[in-house]
Amino acid sequence: MKKMKKLVKAVVVFGALLGLAACGKGEETKSTSSDEELTVWCWDANYNVSMVNKAVERYNKNEGKNLKVNIQDISSEDVNQKMQTILSSGSTKGLPDIVLLQDADGQKFLSTYDGAFADMSDSVKLDDYYDFKKTAVSYEGKTYGLPFDTGVTGLFYRTDLFEEAGYTEEDLTDITWDQFIKIGEDVSKKTGVNYYADQFYTETRIEQIILQSANSWFNDESGKPSIKGNETLASTLEVAKKLKSSSNVTNVNGWDSYLKVTNNTETASIINGCWFVDSIKQAEDQSGNWGLATIPRLDADGATNYSNTGGASWFVLDGSNKKEEAIEFLVSTFGEDTEFQQQILTENGCVSSAKAAAKGEAYQQEVAFFGNEKIYVKLTDWLNKVPAVYETKETPTIKDTLKENLQTILDGSVPIEKGLSEIQSSVESKIQ
Repeated sequence: MKKMKKLVKAVVVFGALLGLAACGKGEETKSTSSDEELTVWCWDANYNVSMVNKAVERYNKNEGKNLKVNIQDISSEDVNQKMQTILSSGSTKGLPDIVLLQDADGQKFLSTYDGAFADMSDSVKLDDYYDFKKTAVSYEGKTYGLPFDTGVTGLFYRTDLFEEAGYTEEDLTDITWDQFIKIGEDVSKKTGVNYYADQFYTETRIEQIILQSANSWFNDESGKPSIKGNETLASTLEVAKKLKSSSNVTNVNGWDSYLKVTNNTETASIINGCWFVDSIKQAEDQSGNWGLATIPRLDADGATNYSNTGGASWFVLDGSNKKEEAIEFLVSTFGEDTEFQQQILTENGCVSSAKAAAKGEAYQQEVAFFGNEKIYVKLTDWLNKVPAVYETKETPTIKDTLKENLQTILDGSVPIEKGLSEIQSSVESKIQ
């Protein structure tokens, strides 16, 4: 998912007048929309907002509609806060018709606010989407959302630097973390460039990536924390600790620093989601010098070289007077329009959750910036291999508590096993 923006603003997209009559039978206060438009809450003007604009234009053209949409460009954090505040009050006044939620938050809302979201089971065929995306939109056997984009992960690396040190893509494919670290240290020794960079203290992204790739998670399906005694999580933190402690790895603080290090040849590789491709391409002078390989895996039973970070799904509020129109709009564009899915990959870098999109022409293109490699063929192949995890309403609390304790664990002040035991106790007290 693109970097979340903190600025709250409203963007209003005007098509021709919509002749949609409010067909819901509830109260007039059920939606923030006027009778002639749908209100959408999402974030990032250059990514999600841009794609909704394009979806409206395409929907009107293809379906002969005159849809008008009021897009509220609100940060993901603020979307969560506003949704929780309104839903917790027991009122539906002020809610949008359509909302975009991070996949990590889907289960929290579905399980906490039963009945708040429209049942989309008859419209969204989950078998048409990648398996690991299904849990974010499903609850008690029903489907309440439409899977949108993905964050399938890859090892993005500077081919010129790795080749200077004597390594090719084959050397980086399907390897373990110990093998990657060994290769990386050699690359730094021979090129003078740090071989990896990450936000070790301010994000739990790399821990989430490694843990999911190993078919493990922070909690079980019921939401019960799985921290203390979780050998896979302990191994994950051992990897992060090794990386962070190396003088040839850069620990950055914040998103802007992360982008700067990536674009200024201050690191030879990063691991992130497919949505980061456009950020890498900002350094135009590096065109042709980037490659893509599978991420390293833990040396453990069940571990894979595939994972995901980020991604979101669309939901329709059950209290919307126009929920049928909202569902039709989402399914007709983001769900089933494969030509539109090619457009938003090319123009916005959005890798769709719909399996059919991968068969389109845009996904087969050679990307000059990556040495004319067909990176989206790789990425969509890996999407089929990403292990599914259970994001529950407890998961955000577990992640936040881990982040609060990351620095003391990774700098060695607190032993990993002791740290995990303390985190388990802290989480249990918070979710009681």
